[in-house]
Amino acid sequence: MTASIDSSQTLWPDGDWADLKEESVMEFAEPIRHHAERVFGCKVKAAVWMMHPRAAFEGISALEYAQSDITYQHVIEELERINHGFAC
Repeated sequence: MTASIDSSQTLWPDGDWADLKEESVMEFAEPIRHHAERVFGCKVKAAVWMMHPRAAFEGISALEYAQSDITYQHVIEELERINHGFAC
């Protein structure tokens, strides 16, 4: 089943991270979002990548996975691999 995304929906409201309960997730969410948007060149594609479970992150989303400096760095490294064409 493929989820559809309404591109008119505001995915990144300024300062509104109410759905992200964990403080550690919130700490890394903005830098990950910024980096993902740069890599994908599109807010919608970045949001989809960040919020869906990924094998690279033990079956959870990038936002859920990035709860420490080490796991945050792993997310950034994965984005760089994608940016250079080495991951999907």
